[in-house]
Amino acid sequence: MKKCIVMIALAVLLIYLSEYVKIAREPMVKLSIKTDSSTEKNQSKAMPLPEDWRVAYQKQLDELYGQKRSGRYYTVKDLDANGIPELIIHKGTELTVYSYDQGIKRFGSYDFVTGTTVLLVSEQSDYPGIFYYWVGGGLEHYGYLSLMGQQIHTEELWNEDFTGITKEWRTDRGTILEISKDPDLIRESKRVYQSKKELSCKKILPDNEIDLSEW
Repeated sequence: MKKCIVMIALAVLLIYLSEYVKIAREPMVKLSIKTDSSTEKNQSKAMPLPEDWRVAYQKQLDELYGQKRSGRYYTVKDLDANGIPELIIHKGTELTVYSYDQGIKRFGSYDFVTGTTVLLVSEQSDYPGIFYYWVGGGLEHYGYLSLMGQQIHTEELWNEDFTGITKEWRTDRGTILEISKDPDLIRESKRVYQSKKELSCKKILPDNEIDLSEW
């Protein structure tokens, strides 16, 4: 009986040994992960982040101050309501607008010509541009400046004859003449003029810090 048990144990041991030798003789499978060389290259050399508009505008102000031209003022305002404000430079009767899209660029300039121009802003988000009025030819002119496409767009909305000069023209236009076909824009222009909320600008000085409280 004992001899039988020993024989069975030896048989089981031989079976295990034969399986072990079989596995040992089989070639090992080498696992490999295919990597994209271009991805590795991009990861090892990360693309620099685009320059922030705040930094870009700050550099522009420093450059303008370095030109030593006096009488220039600046402000930032989102004239096209895209979430990134424009840098506005005001000198005399001229406005110059800089915009930012992966880098700063000079959008354009507009000269009101007359020094009587007053620049006004609305608190309504539907009117992100600049309202203005100026005096000329015996009339008070009221308009709106905005960005359209790649250009600065200005539109005279209405004017008022405060001197009675149009009577000499023998016209029946009345004291106020509405020019724009947008009654809401005209209405807002009149409201803004009554509120006297002017566009606030700061003089360009060394180490100007752009006010970011609104952004």
